[in-house]
Order: sequence, then structure tokens, then C-alpha cells
Amino acid sequence: MENSDILLLNGNYSISLYIHVPFCRSKCYYCDFFSVPVFKTTPVDGIVEGILNQFDYYISVLPDVKIETIYIGGGTPGMLGHCLLKVLFSRIKSIYLRYHSTWNIKEWTVEANPESITGKFIEVCKEYGITRISVGIQSLHNDYLKILGRPGTSHDTFKALDLLRKYWNGDINYDILSGIPRASEKHISDRQEKNLLNDIDLLLRTSPEHISLYSLTLEEDTEMYRFVREGSYIAMDSSREEDMWIKGASLLEAEGYDNYEISNFSRPGKECIHNLRYWHMEPYLGLGPSAVSTMPYIQKTETGRNYPGIIRITGKADINRYLNGIKAKKNPFLNTNIEIISPADFLFENIMMGLRLKEGIPKDKFIKRFAKGLDEIFPGLIKQWKSEGIMKSGNNNYSLTKRGRFILNTLLLNIQKYMGLPSLQQIQVRWPQDKAPEK
Repeated sequence: MENSDILLLNGNYSISLYIHVPFCRSKCYYCDFFSVPVFKTTPVDGIVEGILNQFDYYISVLPDVKIETIYIGGGTPGMLGHCLLKVLFSRIKSIYLRYHSTWNIKEWTVEANPESITGKFIEVCKEYGITRISVGIQSLHNDYLKILGRPGTSHDTFKALDLLRKYWNGDINYDILSGIPRASEKHISDRQEKNLLNDIDLLLRTSPEHISLYSLTLEEDTEMYRFVREGSYIAMDSSREEDMWIKGASLLEAEGYDNYEISNFSRPGKECIHNLRYWHMEPYLGLGPSAVSTMPYIQKTETGRNYPGIIRITGKADINRYLNGIKAKKNPFLNTNIEIISPADFLFENIMMGLRLKEGIPKDKFIKRFAKGLDEIFPGLIKQWKSEGIMKSGNNNYSLTKRGRFILNTLLLNIQKYMGLPSLQQIQVRWPQDKAPEK
């Protein structure tokens, strides 16, 4: 498909907006997201202008589409500085209000590293209506921060926690990592478990609304992967790491935090709405270098019918090409990879994402979207899962038991074996808002 042939579907549906700020003080060893360190010559203001130009274009061709949530991540958004953050926040709102009479954003999140949190940063977030700050803490111990290649120290973290406690009245999320590799055999895994639980206990004393407890994954294109492969670091045994994570999760649950998604815990009613929309496979729009969008578009057929298909737009991880495209005033599909998502692939993604949630996939929504229930599409498999105590029975959702969620990757591999069946190639999708295709 040529980029010029793409016509995104305008209409009465809602999307989430993700803005990627590709700047950080230094690259963490475990991170595989696109980001670059900021130097004096780094075109930070040019990227902000490019993001706003992209947004202006999309809003102009989607004037009836409503934005439900906004998430600004990276990188480290705080690296933009207070003045550019104000420009970004204010112009997002003003551009949107050209086409909408009200600003009804349910949730607006900004990521931050502890060392980027200052009184001024909090003041700017409050001034422009940010509702949640998500802090990448990872660990409260300097030796682990050093292993991870984090730019800050535990002192920076405790200072940030104090500032947030005193001056921030919105929601807070903390990211914590389990299973950090050891720098040598002298690092005892028992001590790592104790330190993780102590970290969680200290954070709980600040009463955050949300905590994300992630197991560190070794991604191939990272320094951490190379360090472990070369023997500089020692990866934790998977069974030991799983046991450590379970103990951390149990501590959170004992304090009233609901494990509503595999790696996420929240106070009742404080789940991350933006991420829930990802897990429910709702449309989302990504702005900035390397950002991803999954959106409905108009697909023309040989019979002359037009109906919404599903398209994924992935920006290339190249700042200079991104800026050159913006300067040339070409459409925002320049330097992107365009992929049409087949109904069968979209079905699998719905299962993969939805089963991560404790509540699972709402049956009525799934049937509206795919015209059949999951137990109709995979009758033998679903029956087997229920008999083995992997999937719950008798509720209004397709949801896994706690045991099932622990082996989700294995279950997904089982489903993939069925994805090539001819019957699955006939599936049709009603999306977005699960409405019937236009005839």
C-alpha cells in the first residue's frame, strides 16, 4: 500500500494518544526503547515542533474522533525542560480544541525519572492538568541502579518522593524491577529478594495509587544482554526470579493493591485507563520518532464497498529523517512502516492482550467485535483450559485463573498452532467501537 492511499477513518469513536519523547540523560543498559542522549546540538525543540505538526495533521483529518487518554513517555519527557513542556502541553490542548468544544480527557500521564522531578516540573504538570505522574524508580539501591545503568541515585529518588508527597495532588505510579542481574557471585540472590521487598515496603508508605512490578527481560539489542552474554553480569535463575516476583506481588496484594494486570497493581478505581485501552485493543495514535499507531482506515474493495480495516503505523527510529520529513511538510506517514493487520492477527492480539488482565476479555464485547465467542472459535481448547483449571467458568468474561496467567506465554503458543486454520481466515472484525461495517 502506498502511503498516499491511506485514508484514516473519521467518525464518532475514541482513541488514546501516545507521545514519544526520544531523549534521555543516558541510555539505561536494559532499555530497548528508542532514545538518544541530549547534547547542546540535539534538536529538542525541532522534535517538539514535529510532534505538534503531526498532531495538527491527524486532528484535521479526524475531526470527529475524541481523545480519551494521553500518555507522554520516552525517553524522559522531563529532558525537554519546563518551557518546552509548557509549549507541548498547551498546544496539544489548543490544537484539539479547534475541532472540539470541550476538553474531556479522562487521564493524562507523564513519565518521569526521579532525577528529572523538581518543584517546577510538578508545578507545570499541575498547571496544565496532568492527572498522573509515572516514576521510573526500578530500585532504591545504588548498586542495582549502577548495574542497570540508571543515570540517578537513590538520593535522587528519595528527594523526588519527598517533592511528590509535598506538592503533587494527582495520581502516582511507581515502576519497580524484579530479577536484576548480579554484577558478580558476591551478590547474593537472597539479599536481592530482601532488598526488593524492602523497596516495595518503603514505596507503600507513600501511598501511591499504582505500582508496576516488572520482571526484567533481557532484550537482544541492549547493553544488558551483551553484559550477560559476555559474563560481565550474571542473570538470575528464572525460578528464583519468579519466586521473588511472587513474594513482591503478595506484599502488594496484602496492602490492598489489586493485581489487575500481570505486572500492574492499583488501589481500587485507580487502574491506568490508558494502558487498559491498549489491553482492550482500542484504537491509539502515536506521535514522535518510533511511535506506533493502531488505527482504523478506509479499505476499498473490488465490489465498491468501503469498510474500516485495521492499520499499524510505526515511525522509524531516526531523528534526522523525522525532522527532514517535517521540514519538507510532507504527510506524517513519511519514514514509517505501514502494516495492514488481518482479522486473524487482530483476533490473536485481542486474546494475547486481553488475557493479561485479571478481568479478562468481556464476552459481549468480544462477540460484537468478532461475531463469535472465544469458545466457538476454539471450542476444544477452551473446554480443556476450563477442565484443567486454567480458565474460569461461568462468568461474563473470558478470564484466566491465577495459575493460567502465570503460564500465559505457553497458552498463547498453543493458540498460535490454530491460527492457520481456514475457518480463522474467514473472521471479520467490527472495529472501532465494534460497529457493523459500512455497506
